[in-house]
Amino acid sequence: MTNLNTAFDVAEKYLDIPKMLDAEDIVGTARPDEKAIMTYVSSFYHAFSGAQKAETAANRICKVLAVNQENEQLMEHYEKLASDVSAPHFFPMCLPLISPYKPWFFFFPSPSL
Repeated sequence: MTNLNTAFDVAEKYLDIPKMLDAEDIVGTARPDEKAIMTYVSSFYHAFSGAQKAETAANRICKVLAVNQENEQLMEHYEKLASDVSAPHFFPMCLPLISPYKPWFFFFPSPSL
């Protein structure tokens, strides 16, 4: 009976399930009220299913935040690379690498603006 009272108190305090039964109602009768017990059990089911939905939503938000953080890191990396490419010291290093391909560039039409 002590365990039942403890369970009812914990359910009321932490799960917001109102105390609908007393331990004496269950233990003291040969056949407890089936509807009252099913109502109580369904309250537990709804409390835990709501917690599962909240946990699923929290996991989805964490995944979105992780992807967003990764995108920001990639953008910072891209900006660093782009600034290195546009730096004046970069072009003299690239000219010997690009020169052999210069004739090949003439085959492509220039974009019209």
